[in-house]
Amino acid sequence: MKSFLRTIAFLVLWVGVYANSASASSLKIMGSDGTYLKTFDREALEALGMHSIKTKTPWTNGVTHFEGVKVKDVLEKAGISAKPITAMSFDDYAISIPAKFIDEYDPIIASRMNGQVMTMKDKGPYWIMFDLDNVSGETEIELRAFSVWHLVEFEAE
Repeated sequence: MKSFLRTIAFLVLWVGVYANSASASSLKIMGSDGTYLKTFDREALEALGMHSIKTKTPWTNGVTHFEGVKVKDVLEKAGISAKPITAMSFDDYAISIPAKFIDEYDPIIASRMNGQVMTMKDKGPYWIMFDLDNVSGETEIELRAFSVWHLVEFEAE
């Protein structure tokens, strides 16, 4: 009986994790009034055009190669431009990113790291990434805060 209950508990846990990771593989874009604007899956994001950043981060070892679509391109496709956005992660971390940081530092929404599709295990499926090697001081600290991993949603402000 204990073995049966363990098996049932494992299956319930596995289904919950699978469902959460599947829903986390989409990036939702919301308007400033809370209206739904667009949802992108990995294929739709990558079809917007891939770009790469090679940089060191405090969360990875050595120089890491990130590939993904530009944040600007995703926002433009959703009809958002020149506005601050709130980036939200799977675990409900949220931060407001001023439009000037998106324009000036041109971050990507990384979906691949060192040539591999990112998963929840390695801060994916999406991670906002800036070239941290070409900034310093306060700017680097700010960009680190804006580097949201497990990204699931943008909301226009």
